[in-house]
Amino acid sequence: MRRYNNSFLSEISRGEAIICVIALIIWTTIGIMISNSITYHTIDSNQKYYKALKFDQNHDAFEYAMRTSSGDALVYGDFKTEVPITLPEMTGNYTAIRVVTERYEEHEEVIEEKDRDGKTVKKVVKVQEWESYGSKCYFADKILFLGFEFDNSKFNFTNFERINLTSENTAIYTKIWNNKLYDNNHISDRIGDKRYSYYGVPLEFNATIFANLKDNSIYNPSGDVKKIEVFNGTIDEYMKNLEATKYIPNIIFFILWYIVYLGAAYFFVIQRNKWADC
Repeated sequence: MRRYNNSFLSEISRGEAIICVIALIIWTTIGIMISNSITYHTIDSNQKYYKALKFDQNHDAFEYAMRTSSGDALVYGDFKTEVPITLPEMTGNYTAIRVVTERYEEHEEVIEEKDRDGKTVKKVVKVQEWESYGSKCYFADKILFLGFEFDNSKFNFTNFERINLTSENTAIYTKIWNNKLYDNNHISDRIGDKRYSYYGVPLEFNATIFANLKDNSIYNPSGDVKKIEVFNGTIDEYMKNLEATKYIPNIIFFILWYIVYLGAAYFFVIQRNKWADC
């Protein structure tokens, strides 16, 4: 029996190595077949974007398509908010505001360190740090898109930007530190204290939506109750992004596919298969 002399490889006989290589070839062939199926499915799913009507800042065509229930469309246009929202702790106005809350918490962690004899020992320590505690969103009631008014519940905005906090209220202003608003002062953090970060959607911006145009309105093609995704870019950029991401499912599949193979090959080798020795 011949075994290779290098750590884990020393456990592999020539017969096991041959079996693993043959299994890898078969595994790769099956993986390519499945990957092709995923590619065909992705291309088929993306056909709706290629076949969709496309309106670039065209108010009249957009209105006609909604009135005649023309179906799916990619529409690029301007968003505006005539009745914006604001909060007392800021001076600006926005289409939407997201407030992210953090809470100062204490928890235990297990760490490893060397003792005097150089041995590794585990030690439980208490760690105090800021942790995410949820978020809350505020939206303007009505939003104009290409001059037509829609309810805010129609859209899922993705272009939130960090708001630079400032306030004319002195009591609030003194609690702002490093662009975060603290419940108390920021000099000495205590367990249970909270602080807030703010993100806003501008009052005016241009973006692209993929929507189903019908009954003088717009809807998410995947279901009327779902929100319409707002893509912060032009139609061309939207399509380029679609092309760039169409291979992601295949990449994820192959990573997981070969992880499974490596796990199976390792399990096979550690069984010490004497019948495969040569």
